[in-house]
Amino acid sequence: MNSIMIVEDDGLIALDLKKKLEHAGYTVPAVADNSAEALKKVESLRPALVLMDIRLRGPRDGIETADQIRRRFQVPVRFSVDAIAAALLTVVTSVCVTAWFGAITAATAWPTFATPGVAWTTVAGMLAPT
Repeated sequence: MNSIMIVEDDGLIALDLKKKLEHAGYTVPAVADNSAEALKKVESLRPALVLMDIRLRGPRDGIETADQIRRRFQVPVRFSVDAIAAALLTVVTSVCVTAWFGAITAATAWPTFATPGVAWTTVAGMLAPT
């Protein structure tokens, strides 16, 4: 089964991830923005994978929610990098380039949701689109 559930508190990021996953051939049976909703949907839908944000709406974060999903339902969870973290990594990478070469000669490209990075590669490596 090529189903990936998204747990993400930012609606625009969730929609972008959903579109990219569906374009790659995956089914996205549900999107949740909080722990309680995510747990209910995983229990009823049993996706092959959950793509999880660390920050969620409500009292429980993505780390605690991922732990509960793995323990209760044995569904694998992969954490996604949100837009803020991607922007921060771009700045850090630019600073490193400056330190190594003394100047930045070109814009530093870093994975964002426009060009999925580590989380996308992990997902693609786990499930082959049909």
